[in-house]
Formats: sequence, structure tokens, C-alpha cells
Amino acid sequence: MYATLKQFGLPAVAGSTAVLASHPLELVKSRLQLDNELRARGATSQYSGWLDCVQTSWARGGARDLWRGVQFGVAREFVFNAARIGSFDFFKVLLADFPPIVAGFCSGALGGCVANPVEVLKVRFQALGGATGHQHAAFSDAGFWASLRRLVADEGWRACAKGLGVSTLRGALGPGTQLPAYYELKRRCGAAGLDADSPAVHGACSAASAGVSIAFCNPADVVRTRVYNGPAGNARYADAFDAFRKILAAEGPTA
Repeated sequence: MYATLKQFGLPAVAGSTAVLASHPLELVKSRLQLDNELRARGATSQYSGWLDCVQTSWARGGARDLWRGVQFGVAREFVFNAARIGSFDFFKVLLADFPPIVAGFCSGALGGCVANPVEVLKVRFQALGGATGHQHAAFSDAGFWASLRRLVADEGWRACAKGLGVSTLRGALGPGTQLPAYYELKRRCGAAGLDADSPAVHGACSAASAGVSIAFCNPADVVRTRVYNGPAGNARYADAFDAFRKILAAEGPTA
């Protein structure tokens, strides 16, 4: 029992704690991903870059605006990390005949599935107050459970599965590349004579593997943010593939 709590609980608590510091950057990322939505390539954006987004958000609402929706960020990291990191060793054993990246894909896909309803709410809260005009006023003053009830009441239970396919793909691409990269980097550090269990090696390998993960999953992340933010009755995107196609056609590959 203790081993199970440690395997699933520690990643959940660690991720939930870390997001208290990283949430403003998550919010900025979401607002930038919504900026210039389906406008012709080369059109003027609301934000000139991520620093401008930080400054604009601070000017509009101070620290409160930058930490908007943090309760959803905490809930998302708790569920996502418990599933993706906690299940990684299980999938490594189950899929021992395959490369570790396969276990990473499976554990990440599981995390993406279970965290999806919270992801929908998190993105919508992060869009509130931004300069891009993406607003969901019905959620502006609601807490976690009230927002979930409002989402289901307004859009039905299907809203909890909005973007589930691309969220699963994004979840697979993230841990599917990050976790194997982390273990491989640690292995190489050990082979080079470094202490693979030292905090410095852990930190360096974590940061480097995160960069690998972002390079692979960012396109899916942009598509997911756009799909999540679409309210009920919005025919802007039929599905994630349609969103990908329209983004590429209207804004170009740099979007």
C-alpha cells in the first residue's frame, strides 16, 4: 500500500506544487496560442511576444490575473502526473519487449485522458482577461466544482471530452519523449562517471528532457488549446484535425 501511494502520490504532489510557480507561464502560453486565431498570416498580433504578454496581463490585473485558474492547474497536475509518472513503471514491465518510449507513450496517453475535463476548464480560465477577446464570462467568478457543473449544464457531458483525441496525443508525445530522454540522459551521465542520483544530475536531465518533450508536443498543444476554448455551438472547428488544417491554411506552419 505504501509503495503504491509513493508511486502515484509523490508525482501528483510534486507536480501540483511545481505548478504554483509555473502557472503564470502556462497562462501566457495559452494566451499566445490563442492570439491571431485564424487570421491571415502576417496579421498584427495582440502580443509581440511572451514578455509583452506578461507585461500586458500584469497591467490588466496584476498578480491575480497571472495566476488566474491556478486551482485548475493544481488539479490538472495532480491527476496528470499521478497517471503518467505513476503508471510508467507498470507499462515498462508490461511492455518490456519494446523500447522504453512505448511505455512513455502509453503512460502519457493515460494521463492525457484522465486530465482532459480539467484541461478544458483550465484553458478557458486562462483565456479570461486576455487581450485576444477569448472570453467565457460564465466561468469568471466560479470555483472548481461550480465551473464543472456549469460546463456540463451548458454544453453537456460531451464537453468534458472536448479535444480528448488531441489531448491523448499530446499526453503521449510529452511523456513519450520526455521520460525516455530523461532515463537515457541519466544513463549517459552515469556512464561518463557522474553520480546519476545526485540532485544536480536529476535537475539537469529533467530540464534537458523537458526541452525534448516541448519540441515534439507543441503543435498538438496549440491545436488542443484552440479546440478546448471553443464554446458550445461554435462551428469554428469540427474536430482537432480540422483545427490543424485551418490553422495551417490561415496562419502558416509557424502558428
